Amino acid sequence: MAAPPAVTSARRAPPLPAAAATGNPTLKSNAVVERPEYDKESGKISKVHVIDANTKKRTAYSARIFFLNASTVGSTQLLLNSASEEFPDGLANRSGTLGHYLMDHFLDIGSPACTATTRTVTTTAIGRPVCIYRASAMCKAG
Repeated sequence: MAAPPAVTSARRAPPLPAAAATGNPTLKSNAVVERPEYDKESGKISKVHVIDANTKKRTAYSARIFFLNASTVGSTQLLLNSASEEFPDGLANRSGTLGHYLMDHFLDIGSPACTATTRTVTTTAIGRPVCIYRASAMCKAG
C-alpha cells in the first residue's frame, strides 16, 4: 500500500513550508541541538538545548511544538541524550532498544552502473545494491 502524497512529500521536505505559512516560526542557523528537555507537568518536550556552532555558546529554546527531523542516527542520538529522572535511558527508550536495529533509506545515493554482460543497473550505497528498480531507466542499451 502506497503512502498518501502528503506523507511521501513530507519525508523529502521537512514541514518548514507549513510552519512558515503560520507566520510564527523561528529558525536558528548554526544551532546544533544537544538534547530535548522533557517537562513532567505537560508530558511533552518543553525546550531544546542547543550549542551555537560558531561561538560554542549554549542556549535553551522553548516552544509549543518541536519537530525532530534529524535522520535515523541523529534523531536516535537526540532521544538518547534526553535522559531525565522520568526517562533515565532517554525518551522513547523504556524497552532499552533505542539505538539498536537502525535502518535508513538511501534515496538517490550511490553510483549507477550498467554491467557489460547483462545490461542491468545496480545502484550501490555503502557497498550494497539499492534502488535497482529506479536506476534501470538510466541504463542505455548498446
